[in-house]
Amino acid sequence: GVLSKKVKEVEALINSPSFFRAHHSYLVNLGYVSEFIKSDGQYLILKDGSTVPVSRSKKGNLLQLLGS
Repeated sequence: GVLSKKVKEVEALINSPSFFRAHHSYLVNLGYVSEFIKSDGQYLILKDGSTVPVSRSKKGNLLQLLGS
């Protein structure tokens, strides 16, 4: 589906620890993350095989949430 809201607005509406703002344009359900690639530009691989970039400023928080 298509949303007409900004990612920041959606993040505020969801307000759940299961979701993580991995990048300016991406909000990810952590339950669907299968792997975090720390090299080659750092990104997440989701269970469906798609990839999501992770900004440098978000990496530390993401590692804490993933327990890595």
